[in-house]
Amino acid sequence: MQIHSTLRMGAFHSNHCEDFLIYEPAGTHHWLFAVMDGCTMGCESHFAAALCGKLLRKVAKKHFYLSDFDEAENNTAFLKVVLNEMVLELKQVKNSLDLDVNELLTTLVLALVDTKEKNAEVVTIGDGLVSVDGKITVFDQNDKPDYLGYHLADDFESWYKTLDQRISIKGFKELGLATDGIFTFRKKQGNTTQDDWKLHADFLSHSSTEQHPNWLTNQLNELTDNGKWILNDDLAIIRIISA
Repeated sequence: MQIHSTLRMGAFHSNHCEDFLIYEPAGTHHWLFAVMDGCTMGCESHFAAALCGKLLRKVAKKHFYLSDFDEAENNTAFLKVVLNEMVLELKQVKNSLDLDVNELLTTLVLALVDTKEKNAEVVTIGDGLVSVDGKITVFDQNDKPDYLGYHLADDFESWYKTLDQRISIKGFKELGLATDGIFTFRKKQGNTTQDDWKLHADFLSHSSTEQHPNWLTNQLNELTDNGKWILNDDLAIIRIISA
């Protein structure tokens, strides 16, 4: 399995990149992947994205040492367990630090990958993009994402049933996850069209046999630093090649 990732601060931000990403083994043949986008209108939103990422990493490490799901075929159940444990950890941090909801606003694109069977379960909370073997699915909530932080007081079981931005994947070759910053490229000169983002999504989220670990960062540099495009919003991307 190859993993490519990149994280970039957009032109709209000057102090912090408000996106975050993690990938971590969660068992002998399970990996956890996530990209997060902190709410710009929230309070210190880079903190919320990074905090959720680090809590997810903690949960993944626990299951890696236990290897309690390695023989389980129900990846959907494993993903639910991971999300539930992360939410519980987040509630504890909120209470310990006396955090306000506005300090915990972040989107989340979360994927559990079975590297043995080449299967994956993905859930998106808020906005984001998922690419599976070149087929792109966009989750767009019209700039009003239903952030994870809004639901910390909810009953988890009831809230989880309402999460309908899910994808079950069987036998994938390439899987890409991205925050909604991927939609915010604009031309340095000339007019940007509504469909331009599709070119960048296609360019960055799949279609490469290159194995260099910095490939994705180099491609983003080609578009921005040395190219004709400006990235307005922060961007986090992970690409997984199963072969």
